[in-house]
Amino acid sequence: MKWLPSLKPRTKLPFYVLTAGYSKITGSLWKDTIRPQGNDPALNIYWVLEGKVAFELKKTRQKYVLKKNQIFFLYPGEICSRRLIDESGWMHWWLSLNGPLMEAMLKNFNLYEKRIINIEMFPEFLFKELIREMDNLSETAEFRASSLAYQILVWMAEHLNRPKTTSRELEIVRQCEKIIAEAYSDPELSVQYLAAEFDLNRFKLSRIFRKTKGITLHEYILNFRLKSAISLLGNKELSIKEIALKSGFEDPAYFSRFIKKYTGVAPQFFRKLMDF
Repeated sequence: MKWLPSLKPRTKLPFYVLTAGYSKITGSLWKDTIRPQGNDPALNIYWVLEGKVAFELKKTRQKYVLKKNQIFFLYPGEICSRRLIDESGWMHWWLSLNGPLMEAMLKNFNLYEKRIINIEMFPEFLFKELIREMDNLSETAEFRASSLAYQILVWMAEHLNRPKTTSRELEIVRQCEKIIAEAYSDPELSVQYLAAEFDLNRFKLSRIFRKTKGITLHEYILNFRLKSAISLLGNKELSIKEIALKSGFEDPAYFSRFIKKYTGVAPQFFRKLMDF
């Protein structure tokens, strides 16, 4: 579980994240009760990835059974009990939000007063980035966490009534990921290159990828190269030029600008920071 250092952030935000995290629970006898915390209770959002779990509202005794790809909204002040109904357990991410504009934003996204919604694609990259920001106790991190939570709500709104991804589209995306993992160091790898591999228009391929992953194909390639570069910068035996080439950049000067854009510092200085 991850949390901010206090129930309210130190900065004035229109809405903010109280807690967020990931949990895997097993055991047929597991059950618990969720109660409001403090004088300013939050909206709790639970996103089920695997398994089945039963939620029961204390006030109305209304019962809900959640399964994979379902999201449950527990509103401020509500008390709810939970119990497993699948012996294999359940995996979920959760997010607790509050703030003066939270209700207005939910209404704008057509999410207000929803209890359960079904969304096929889970934005894991957004939740993981949110957790990373919540590990940082700075005020700037609180702003970024609020921004990421907003992006998660946008994702829900965009995918709420979106047509399901077809098996053909899922296979294309899987193949794209496989090719990128194997060939990211090749400077020729690009959206156009991948589109040619599947005999698709580059714009159509980009739409399929974004629909499925929630991120553009171009951004996915850059992120893969960025992760490679950051990992290789820890190897002092490699020069910056060698790392650039191994990460898919022909021009070391462009590589340096790229690293500085995403990390805030040049690769030479980033390497020094890794020693601390």
